[in-house]
Order: sequence, then C-alpha cells, then structure tokens
Amino acid sequence: MNSKVLQDLSLIKRTGNLILGFDVVKASLKDGSAFLLVTASDLSEKTNKEVAFLKDKYNIPHITIPHTLDELWYILGKRVGVMSVTDKGLSEKITKDNCENVNL
Repeated sequence: MNSKVLQDLSLIKRTGNLILGFDVVKASLKDGSAFLLVTASDLSEKTNKEVAFLKDKYNIPHITIPHTLDELWYILGKRVGVMSVTDKGLSEKITKDNCENVNL
C-alpha cells in the first residue's frame, strides 16, 4: 500500500482543497477551480469513460491512485472514487508522489 498517496489525500482534504464525488468534481472542472483529477483504481468502466471525457474536455492532468473505493472510504470518510484537487501546489505534490500513474 502506497501510504504516501493516502497521506497526501488526507492532507489535501484537511486543507479544504479536495473535492469528493463525480458531480461536484465535474462542477469544479467546469468553473476552472480544479488543477488535478484523481480516481480510485476500481472505478466502473462507465465512470472511467466519463472521467476520460472530462479530462480531455477540460485538458486537466489525471492520476489513478493504486487504492480502491473502500480504502479511500477509510481514509477520507466517504466512499468516493472521483476527486479533484483545487490547489496548484498540492496537485503538484500528489502528482510527484504518484508519478508512475499520471495521465496528462
């Protein structure tokens, strides 16, 4: 388990810069406040297609972290597979810490 990524997500949530859930993430992409799209490793095929569409439409970096919805539920307090980061510096930090899974 890559605890560095989970630590980063926990930190980002505590700072108020982590948006949780597909609909609010979509809104953050639309209003331009998101700098990074983050997804869990076990999303459905349909959700993955929707995320790929949003990534291309809004030209935003995307990472898939090596953790499941249930693992994220334990750390974040919500069972969620789609997230966005609304702080540029924190988005760069989690991207650097998870660089093997970045999809620009």
